[in-house]
Amino acid sequence: MSPDSIMPLWQGLVIILVAAVVTQFTRWLPFLAFSRRQLPDRIVYLGSVLPYAMMALLVVYCFRKVPEETAAFYGLPEVLCGILTGVLHYRWGNMLLSIAGGTLAYMCFRQFILI
Repeated sequence: MSPDSIMPLWQGLVIILVAAVVTQFTRWLPFLAFSRRQLPDRIVYLGSVLPYAMMALLVVYCFRKVPEETAAFYGLPEVLCGILTGVLHYRWGNMLLSIAGGTLAYMCFRQFILI
């Protein structure tokens, strides 16, 4: 087989099937492992702490670099939309609403105000 040849269809399907089975197995494994016994204290602790740590990580990731188009405003649109996202989530407690509202506000800033 030459390096420029295309993989046969059956090989591609087998690769996709194996990847899907392995992915599902890793998702079901914790439920199978802990279905008949109590969760260890360490797992319970991580389950209570990691969501907040991930949100802090996402906030740092989002604010790590201000785009050049908004640099004249010193990151004001990013901060305002971040605050809006927090207020929406605090007020209604709906993650979809808060993420969509913050994203929509930021896109409106970028498209209409920062032209």
